[in-house]
Amino acid sequence: MNKPTRRIVPAALLACALPLLLLACASAPPPLTPLPQALSSPYTGYSSPRYRDPAMWVCLPGREGDACNHDLSATEIHADGSHTLVPLQVAAQPPVDCFYVYPTVDLHFGAGNHDDFKDDKAILAVANAQAAQFGRVCKLYVPFYRQVTIGTYFRDEKRREQGLAVAYSDVADAFLHYMGSYNHGRPVVLIGHSQGAEMVVRLLQDYFDKDPAMRQRLLIAMPIGGTLQVPIGKTRGTTFLNLPYCTRAGELGCVVAFNSYRRESGSFKHIAESAPGDAMICVNPASVADPGRGVYLRTYVPQHGPFGTVKGVSTPFVLYRDLYSGRCADDNGYRYLEITQGADPGKLRKPPMDISGWLWGTKMGTHIGDMQFAQGDLIELIRTRAAALPN
Repeated sequence: MNKPTRRIVPAALLACALPLLLLACASAPPPLTPLPQALSSPYTGYSSPRYRDPAMWVCLPGREGDACNHDLSATEIHADGSHTLVPLQVAAQPPVDCFYVYPTVDLHFGAGNHDDFKDDKAILAVANAQAAQFGRVCKLYVPFYRQVTIGTYFRDEKRREQGLAVAYSDVADAFLHYMGSYNHGRPVVLIGHSQGAEMVVRLLQDYFDKDPAMRQRLLIAMPIGGTLQVPIGKTRGTTFLNLPYCTRAGELGCVVAFNSYRRESGSFKHIAESAPGDAMICVNPASVADPGRGVYLRTYVPQHGPFGTVKGVSTPFVLYRDLYSGRCADDNGYRYLEITQGADPGKLRKPPMDISGWLWGTKMGTHIGDMQFAQGDLIELIRTRAAALPN
């Protein structure tokens, strides 16, 4: 039986960090009004009255000045403290599209949906941190949506579901508009974090899992920091009937998902529980075929943001290739990406996310770093699959 995944790990810590980011505001979208039921067909011909307005998109390909279309160059910080410039830029004609849904950024403790986009600094900041680098391998489509507030997660299930239904109505409408107006038959990558991961899971369940044609269109899906389950010993089932989680290099139409925690934090078991006979999904982006093997991750962080700044760096991003390692670990069916921070005896480089601190050992684990720790590896999963597509 296909059991919808409806429980989400709140992105409270990420949301708390985002207001520290000070980015220039983009033009505010028009006021939002309730949507009619979205059409069931994701194919050519669907046009959304709301999302045909470019102002309703955080990022659109080729649009100057948005959160995803800018210099992506990074400065790599080596273990000996030396710096190397890594020139990176948005791809001119990438062969695939990425549809990204951002995590919780509305910190209001009252239950409800975020419907005022006049101050969009936090949304732009998280899109820059989590999504912009993906522009090196795909065209990025990022819609605004009426996500639930952080306070909604502390209300009863009925109230949460009411709010999430509103949020999903926007995301589905935006996705259908993308399919009808922008896709033109191109392979699709779905990416989301936390609340955004929940939205991506629902898109996959509604438009891909039971549709062979859409599954053929799916290059890979990345609902990161959500709650996805699979029967023990299986690669599909529970959350998805037909979509498997990725287990092989180059595998198409599969799902990459994980929740990250630092090594020996001991707090992860309090976040979510698997149903009897099920396990949480953990795919190690740096070692898909051998997820339990500890490997270094390619970590990208924005130079200006909640992770601090690095002296002597002028590029928009900072890269660490050998600072954090990750492996999928298992605790009685709760699988998670165990993050280990490398030793730095000479203190020659300061970790952008010092996971030895108490904050990273709480119930939220290293959730706010989910999309940063292995960002380079997630990008590589798309690049290698896109490169193998027939011309």
